[in-house]
Amino acid sequence: MLATLGFTAFRRLAHGLPLGPGYALAKVGAHLHYRLARRRRANLAANLAQAHRFAGLDAAPRPNLETLVQSAFESHAAFLFEWLRASGGGRFELELAGAAELDRALAAGRGAILATCHLGSWEAAAIELAAHGYPLTVVTGEQLGRLAPAVRRHKAARGIAVVRPTDGMRALYRHLARNRVLVLLLDGDIWRHGRAVPFLGRPTLFPWGAERLARATGAPLLPAVMRRAERGRLRAQIFPALDLTQGPAPTMRALVAPLEAAIAADPEQWCLFRRLWEPVATGASPTGPPSPAPFERGAR
Repeated sequence: MLATLGFTAFRRLAHGLPLGPGYALAKVGAHLHYRLARRRRANLAANLAQAHRFAGLDAAPRPNLETLVQSAFESHAAFLFEWLRASGGGRFELELAGAAELDRALAAGRGAILATCHLGSWEAAAIELAAHGYPLTVVTGEQLGRLAPAVRRHKAARGIAVVRPTDGMRALYRHLARNRVLVLLLDGDIWRHGRAVPFLGRPTLFPWGAERLARATGAPLLPAVMRRAERGRLRAQIFPALDLTQGPAPTMRALVAPLEAAIAADPEQWCLFRRLWEPVATGASPTGPPSPAPFERGAR
């Protein structure tokens, strides 16, 4: 009850604040978060260091890594403000590129799978996509603890359904059968096991569930990125559906390539607080078949 009341209060506060003071308050919170969250800071720094190298920023007149990490904390706080404001009924201007690709995918009647990552204000952008009439289903863990039920209710009120790890794979099939848009975050860790994929210049274990799900259901698989263009304005880009006949490994490379490019362009908007590049676990095979049981735990 207290968690729900607190969430409601923060939503109302974010909705009631003008954008300027709201972003200023988020920036103050970001500085506090940066100082106190040592482990998150280290994990984010490790991820952004790899993105930094991939984009060639070491040789360019761009911010150093520490400044980049601080900027990412500020971006994350701004994203939280935007999500709370959008959850409370506040609207953001959404610049949507590739809407025709998504419309074409849904016209087949088998649903569509949007594969993205923790880049930009994707929560607020998802709310705006739903407001544009797209029936969204997001896959999320239980990382919000006691807040999770309240968050799911408010997502549902905005037209966004939530599938949890405990709901299993059959729930994903049902939502696609209803011709809904399934949103998967590839850099989340709600997936168990995975296969190695080169990402930002270094192999890491990524879930291949999106590719397998598209192949099993016939739902088109489309990469997507969502970023903040400026204060109060969001930008979403949906890329053409991938050709699954090229095989799983080429499909996964084609899937992550637009995500790499978007992260390289705006690394401070990639807010992933778990370390992405870990040693491959003993027994994990980069060439073996993906696990049939994809869920694990929440990502943030």
